[in-house]
Amino acid sequence: MARREKPVGANACGSNAAANEIPARKAPSREAIEKALEVWQPHYARRLSQEDAREILENAVGFFRILREWQAQERKSEIQ
Repeated sequence: MARREKPVGANACGSNAAANEIPARKAPSREAIEKALEVWQPHYARRLSQEDAREILENAVGFFRILREWQAQERKSEIQ
């Protein structure tokens, strides 16, 4: 049996490596960080730093990104 070659740019699983890469994310704007501090500070006993606010924003974005991915996978499985 002849060995099949992987397509150019494919990873060990045969899928396209570029498709699996996470796109670069922009840093949150100063306004977004200030708004996050305004919204979340009342829920914390200690004073939140700008780094805390940046992490809160990153986690929220990550949460909604996962929900979007799950929804896309669900739609794809419904089509198949």
